Amino acid sequence: MKQVGRIKYIWTLLIAIIFAVGAGLSLPIFLNSMALINFDWQYTKISIFAIVALLTLWFDYQLFRAAEGQRKRFGSSSLLLALSVQTLWLVAVGYLLLVKTSNQAILLTMTVPFYLVGVAGLIISLIVMKQQDHVINVGTAQKRSLFRWNIIISLFFIYALLFFGLTANWMTGITIAVSVGLIIDPAWAAYYSGAKRQMILNRLTRKGVVLSEERDVLPMLRDVKNIVIEKSGLLTTPGVMIRTIQSYDDRYSDFDILGIATGLATDIRTNDYQSPLAVAIKAYADAKGVFPSKVSEPRYLPEIGIEGVINNGRYAFVSATYAQEHYGINERHFGQINALGNSVSYVVEGERVIGVVAFHAPATYSIMSLDRFFLERSIKLHVISADTRGSVEEVTQIMNSVVEAEANLKPADKIAKQQAILDEPNTILITNQEPSATLNADLVIAVGDRPKQADIKIWAIEDLVALWEASGQLAYADSRTMTTVAILKLLLLVLASGLGMFLVSWLFIAPIIAVGIRLIVTLLLKFIAKKQTNK
Repeated sequence: MKQVGRIKYIWTLLIAIIFAVGAGLSLPIFLNSMALINFDWQYTKISIFAIVALLTLWFDYQLFRAAEGQRKRFGSSSLLLALSVQTLWLVAVGYLLLVKTSNQAILLTMTVPFYLVGVAGLIISLIVMKQQDHVINVGTAQKRSLFRWNIIISLFFIYALLFFGLTANWMTGITIAVSVGLIIDPAWAAYYSGAKRQMILNRLTRKGVVLSEERDVLPMLRDVKNIVIEKSGLLTTPGVMIRTIQSYDDRYSDFDILGIATGLATDIRTNDYQSPLAVAIKAYADAKGVFPSKVSEPRYLPEIGIEGVINNGRYAFVSATYAQEHYGINERHFGQINALGNSVSYVVEGERVIGVVAFHAPATYSIMSLDRFFLERSIKLHVISADTRGSVEEVTQIMNSVVEAEANLKPADKIAKQQAILDEPNTILITNQEPSATLNADLVIAVGDRPKQADIKIWAIEDLVALWEASGQLAYADSRTMTTVAILKLLLLVLASGLGMFLVSWLFIAPIIAVGIRLIVTLLLKFIAKKQTNK
């Protein structure tokens, strides 16, 4: 329902209240004055009932339209049940007023006013429920709950109609069936647990977590057994330290190599100019008083590096894996740097390696607590990297949850290896880089603002703990909370089924009592839910 739908509800509410007061005041006067004033009592009853029937049909039309909106969000609607039950209630009122012979003045004069008061109460409860729409989060459990409770209430309704209709009379059966259909709202559990879900999600939002709007992703975390994770910037510090910059060519000094590497890595026309390595090289060059070389025709090479033209010569700044495959490098020197736990990139002129940049990204202190977190949940980490093996070994020595660590991989081999692991069930990807378009993962968690396409976005790797905690809290909201409301619903259904045993001759007010109970519980649940969502 849109906001305008709620306004129409309010107008229907006001009309029902006015008609209830008018009928309650006028019908006794007409009945007592029948001997003094010449008018047709039967015609008066028919006229009043016709007006009430038109109001009910208008309300039914509103419910039918509103049900479409609820069905789009929940997959089913509680409003169609309310429509059917209150229409049957109108039929019972018509029978008592127009067909059944009775000498009870209250039955003749108060049936319609009581019905209109009940309709007013039903409208108020629906308005209160509608006001919850913007403060609840609807998941799969909420949709299933609403569907199940529509069926359960319908079964209780049919049981009450047949049992009391056959054992007592059909009027008693209809009245008690109407009470059963009106005493609870099938959407209570969905809305109440949905409010708790929203409270949990609000906490994540305050941490800067962004969740996919297309599907309910947090419950998927409870089944995760394997994680494919990037090393750089996630398990290591976001920044890197330059260990050494060295020339391999007598034509270039170490400072010349530093200038070329700085010019290529920090050119703002490439996609990588704000990477941790680029920032570190720029800071290192500034400290040494070296200016970056002027680059023309820069080109970013994904997973490889950057190339461009400097002084009419073509230069590149590439990863060690790419350099090993395409150029001749000093393997002995590379092994020495690698053994110290450093990462390596090379400066290339044409087809010749002319310099090396060794850098190091220390493991973050947080990985020790993350390691315990993953071990407690029996989650296995797979570190797949194009970086040097020495840079990966530090992480594997600290984290016992790492069961597989691959390094020195070519870009295509890295993607293939990641995909092979992601094809296993209950496996997800955690990355701070834009995932390859060919990589297919059931769930992608992006860290930082660089990845644009992801199911979940967080700002820091430490926020993973909050994600798993929220996943468990959602499970609690979807089970424990809905179970509590379900017990309350069953008790009320039993109470409604037994109303006929207590009211006997006052049976026609049973639906009024049912609506009153429904309204009180609806207001109580709204109050509790509001306190929760404000936490």
